[in-house]
Amino acid sequence: MGEYANRGSDDPIARNSDGTPTGDLVNVGEGLNLQTGYTFKNHFQILGRYTDISIDPEISGLGIEEQYTLTMSKYIVGHKLKVQTALSFNEYQDDNDNHLLYRFQIEFHF
Repeated sequence: MGEYANRGSDDPIARNSDGTPTGDLVNVGEGLNLQTGYTFKNHFQILGRYTDISIDPEISGLGIEEQYTLTMSKYIVGHKLKVQTALSFNEYQDDNDNHLLYRFQIEFHF
């Protein structure tokens, strides 16, 4: 699966109906998300994802963020009961605050 987004604005400052600034910004930039995975016959799934978000740093003060994720899932009763875990590495171009993120969840539907 892949998706791409590009958002632009002639005026990236959010404004009220009277033209005064609201204090909010419109995030201008690009985003890319690529994902691939495989589900085995025993209902175990492995998935890899790459995400790149490039928001205009002059407007938001944010730079480029890249995220690499490895996910594993076990489908116990189809999508009604499953266990998922994921490990992500977030890398920021303009900052040394790179970090790992671990998620674990049990999902059930009734």
